[in-house]
Amino acid sequence: MPLAANDYLISATHRIINNPVMEALAGGLRDPTNCIRIDSSERLQGLEHKLLIVVHPLSDVMRPFSFDLETDRLCVMASRHRSDLIVISRDHVPAMLDS
Repeated sequence: MPLAANDYLISATHRIINNPVMEALAGGLRDPTNCIRIDSSERLQGLEHKLLIVVHPLSDVMRPFSFDLETDRLCVMASRHRSDLIVISRDHVPAMLDS
């Protein structure tokens, strides 16, 4: 069964990232009756979608503090999908996690 736009959920930890993503979507994908939902991890509590695309929480952090390294937000983001999860990040995240 093909996925509809409202089967997708895109999430980043900050609205400053989510807003440009929303603006980049084609107009038809922003149609209120059948749109891709884009929101922050805090606002995803209790939601579930077939496919979830998340921006890794450390993608917008160059010097992490203890708050940034807490796994709660990523856990919320990663647990909101039914069948597929895609995690995207900037190229510095693996090295940051290793250190």
